[in-house]
Amino acid sequence: MKNIAEEPLKQTVLSSTVGERVLIAVEDPGDTNELYACIGHIRETFRLYYKIDLTVALSEPDDITRARALYKQTMECLNHRFYLGEGSLITRRDIVRADRPDAGELMFDEDHLMLQMKTGRWEEAGRVIDQFFHKVSCMQTGVPTAKSYVIQLYMSMIRLGHPDAIPGYMDKLAALMEMETLQALQAFFKDIARQITMGYYEQTKKKHCAIVEKMLRVIGEHLENPELSLNWVAGQMLYMNSDYLGKLFKKETKEKFSGYVMKERIRKATELLERRPDMKIFELAERVGFGDNPQYFSQVFKKYTGCSPSEYVKSNGFPTVF
Repeated sequence: MKNIAEEPLKQTVLSSTVGERVLIAVEDPGDTNELYACIGHIRETFRLYYKIDLTVALSEPDDITRARALYKQTMECLNHRFYLGEGSLITRRDIVRADRPDAGELMFDEDHLMLQMKTGRWEEAGRVIDQFFHKVSCMQTGVPTAKSYVIQLYMSMIRLGHPDAIPGYMDKLAALMEMETLQALQAFFKDIARQITMGYYEQTKKKHCAIVEKMLRVIGEHLENPELSLNWVAGQMLYMNSDYLGKLFKKETKEKFSGYVMKERIRKATELLERRPDMKIFELAERVGFGDNPQYFSQVFKKYTGCSPSEYVKSNGFPTVF
């Protein structure tokens, strides 16, 4: 980094390393845009060679006798990368005082996030998490305060996890506290949140599949019953809300309950005709749940197959006795 920076910075007064950082003092070029462009070139060169984003903090220009104060100012800017993220150029103008009196308390509906996660809705949960971190970023309080908000929500979130997984999530808390940017915290947080949410999603999916399987079994066992309907299944067989069952059925099968039942009845009717082409139309209607309404059965049969029952038998070479 030191070697890459020294060449384009022609007004270099001092170049040294301080711990894991490079400290460079340059003579004020007078043209801020030119200096920014130069720094941008250095960052891009470093990223090109090492595939790592470089964060640069820049103090205001002042007399060399104030080097100590300028160094302190630069470090304050560098610490602000917690909010701006790695790969930034941070100047004095980017800093918002952490102790500003109007920062207030963070207002966030934690229960809403927990609900989205428990119902397996990752898309909505991810959006709510992004809103939370956006609020933390806008407040720009001191880093410890910002982290305390994140840790508080993290602790609430991991309680939703499987009991066997919670110790592992707790072990990761130390890594969370050591992260140096809000973006890193957000990515880490969302990764854990997604794991927990998708766990609930799989549970919900299995539950939904089991309910729909019961509905399909009821349909198969009661096709002859003229009373067979969504309300009947909900009230007499499963004891659940009919609107909920209807939406769940359509979500899982891509069909409305009534449409599926009608298709199954016509499918069974064709099977019966293939086995017994001499079956009377009224008997066939009763056997597939149309009760004493053979005329309506014939209309529905033609709608789904394109022909009447008698035409269906003829097209298959069966003798008709309707």
